[in-house]
Amino acid sequence: MFQLSPTAKFDDLDGVELTMSQYQKLAMRTCNITKNPDDKLFHAVFGLNAEAGEVAGLFQKSYQGHDIDIVHMKKELGDTLWMLAEACDAIGTTLNEVAIMNIEKLRKLHVLDSIPEDNPWHIAEASK
Repeated sequence: MFQLSPTAKFDDLDGVELTMSQYQKLAMRTCNITKNPDDKLFHAVFGLNAEAGEVAGLFQKSYQGHDIDIVHMKKELGDTLWMLAEACDAIGTTLNEVAIMNIEKLRKLHVLDSIPEDNPWHIAEASK
């Protein structure tokens, strides 16, 4: 597993799997809005909207005959992830905590229970 260090370089990440916490720490090293948490939160919320709009724009262009560029889409999804990390940082939480809360919400809604057992995303009873 990749060990995050304060001196980790972004070019050292080829072929590495990051946890959400590792991603958030690395991503926030690039955040230049550090003094006012309200500014950081507003920047994140507006940016998240803008980046999600860019993802939607890729699909909108398909109606004009353009192919959906998956590599471009991955980059824009990465930008939305960065904005989510910034929003979490601004409110004093982590991507990991938000992800866990979301899974708990899905469990309460029984969404995860509806996944067939032969589906790779099925969560076995023992892990609930």
